[in-house]
Amino acid sequence: MTFTRHEILSGDIEKRIVTGLIVDNKFCREAVPILRPKYFQIDYTRKVAQWVADYWKKYKKAPGKDIQAIFQSEEKILKPAEAGIIEEFLKEISSQYENDVNFNAEYLLDQTYKYSESRSYEILKDQIEGSLLQGKLDKAAEVIRGFNKVAKETSRWVNPFDRAEVDKTLDDDASDNLFKLPGALGELIGTLKREWLIAVMAPMKRGKCVGGDTKVLLENGRLVTIRDLVKSGKKENVISFNENTQKFESIKVSELFDNGIKECM
Repeated sequence: MTFTRHEILSGDIEKRIVTGLIVDNKFCREAVPILRPKYFQIDYTRKVAQWVADYWKKYKKAPGKDIQAIFQSEEKILKPAEAGIIEEFLKEISSQYENDVNFNAEYLLDQTYKYSESRSYEILKDQIEGSLLQGKLDKAAEVIRGFNKVAKETSRWVNPFDRAEVDKTLDDDASDNLFKLPGALGELIGTLKREWLIAVMAPMKRGKCVGGDTKVLLENGRLVTIRDLVKSGKKENVISFNENTQKFESIKVSELFDNGIKECM
């Protein structure tokens, strides 16, 4: 089997993507919806990625060691050379993870989005150029209109009637972990979880003010009450969630208001 230079350049990232699909549930959940068979330029990575996608759609988890059973069931319809390459690839993955090689799902997800986006544009370019060379301007315009940009999933829906999926979502404690404060305070409090934090967003004068005893987290790790913060008059830096980056960061308080004592419902 021969490989073109283009295939060799793309082979490494495609092997890493397929490895992630096989071994990691989180990576599989986020990568499967955006990957398309046509993005893969190597025949065997395309084939294995499709096996994993089919497995994920049925069982909602990465195949892990089950990939060997999948390979054995598919081997009879593969060409001997292709079967040999896939077998060696799967052995390599097995060897890596038996030796506890660290797997960074977040980094690989970023690389997968970039690669998928790049490939989608390359394919679009080839389709447009092919239509133009044939003088089919309407076809080129149709290709452009039908193009769907690769987009990262920002939220995930859960089928409320699928008991297994709901139970799995509720039991996924790791996804509820947000961040841990540095130093002794972080060790004392532990990891802050999703349900511990509440944010109220609305324009001014829309009743989103909080009681004086409400605590906020300062940049230096101190927890202070809104009452004390307003009394000090200092526009301190507080820990805030950035919706664009999906990360917590330090931001300076823009305004402080004391609305006095109000009757509560």
